[in-house]
Amino acid sequence: MSRIYDVIERFIQQQDWSYDRLDDHQALRFGLSTENASFQCYVQVDEEREQCCVYSCMPNNAEEEKRSAVAEFVARANYGMRIGNFEIDMEDGEVRFKVSIDVEGSELTEVMVRNMIACSITCSDRYYPGLMQVLYGNASPKAAVQQVETMASIPDEM
Repeated sequence: MSRIYDVIERFIQQQDWSYDRLDDHQALRFGLSTENASFQCYVQVDEEREQCCVYSCMPNNAEEEKRSAVAEFVARANYGMRIGNFEIDMEDGEVRFKVSIDVEGSELTEVMVRNMIACSITCSDRYYPGLMQVLYGNASPKAAVQQVETMASIPDEM
């Protein structure tokens, strides 16, 4: 096992979260539930480049006919975001939030891991209701992001 991987695994163990090792110690997978949804999370490690990424995957993939609207939602949500970003896989409709770090010349700490996971989960949880409005409520991406960011309700006619 590796230095970055060890720090991440130790943090997850300290939280008493159930997890799986993937890709010969290149990734860890665990689930976290929030107020709005249950997210599948991955921490991917690249020891050679001294980098790691935390992903929180939305539980609902976008159907093909909704992917353009979801891509707009993702772009609008990402605008101005300081740490991390949403991504959409246009092939299968998976939407996820990513936080990454390059620790070359430094050392990954458990505080960094905690902050990366917290950011990923917090942003996923915050924007999930808006994504659901785009997927199933016929809200426009613009209205859905505005609703999330202002905590206002989305009118039924959108």
